Amino acid sequence: MLTLLTPSQISERWEDLKAAILVSMPPYASITSEGMNNILECLMGGSMQGWMLHEGDDNHAFATTRIEIDPSSGAKNLLIFSLYAYRFIAQEFWADGIAGLKLFATESGCQNVIAFTMEPRVLELAKMLNASTDVHLLTWRV
Repeated sequence: MLTLLTPSQISERWEDLKAAILVSMPPYASITSEGMNNILECLMGGSMQGWMLHEGDDNHAFATTRIEIDPSSGAKNLLIFSLYAYRFIAQEFWADGIAGLKLFATESGCQNVIAFTMEPRVLELAKMLNASTDVHLLTWRV
C-alpha cells in the first residue's frame, strides 16, 4: 500500500527519511545541510510529498515527489524526486506504488509521472511497468 505521509509523520521520522533521501536524490540536487533543510521545509509545507510503500508496519520504500510545471510549455508533471528501497521489492509492490502515484498525479491535473534514475533495477522495473525510458538526463558538472 502507498501512503502519503503527513507533516507530523515526516517530522517524527525525519532522520531516517533524510538518510533515504540523501542516498537517492538526483545528481543535480544540492547535498548540503541547507539543501536538506529546503527539502524538509517543502515536505512540511506541502510543495513536496513524502510517500511510504508498505505492508502494515513493514516499510518497503520511501519516495518524495513534487508537482513541476514547465515554464515554457505549461506542462504539469509529478516528478519522483527521490526513491529509496529498504529491501528488495517484488514487481507487484512497485506496480501498486506507481499506480498510487499515477492516481495522485491525475487528481492533481498532471500529464505524466516523471523520474530520473541511475539504478539498473529501477530502469528494468520501469520498463516492465510500461514506462517510456527513451529520454536520458545529461549533466555536465561546472
